[in-house]
Amino acid sequence: MNSIDIANEHAERMLELNLKKVLNRPQLPAAHTCDTCGVEIPEERRKAVPGVQLCVDCKTIDEQQNKKRY
Repeated sequence: MNSIDIANEHAERMLELNLKKVLNRPQLPAAHTCDTCGVEIPEERRKAVPGVQLCVDCKTIDEQQNKKRY
């Protein structure tokens, strides 16, 4: 087994762990307004994303900030 195989196995294990965390996380009811900025969250988004708490703009900013942490 070479270093690429080891890295691939590690990445696969991390992905599985993260998926389990997401799937086992309790779902909050979808918010009607964004928790961050207070803008109304459209009904289509609330239906498409169970438990949504942020508008698209705030979610985009949140994801960009979380990328910088890793």
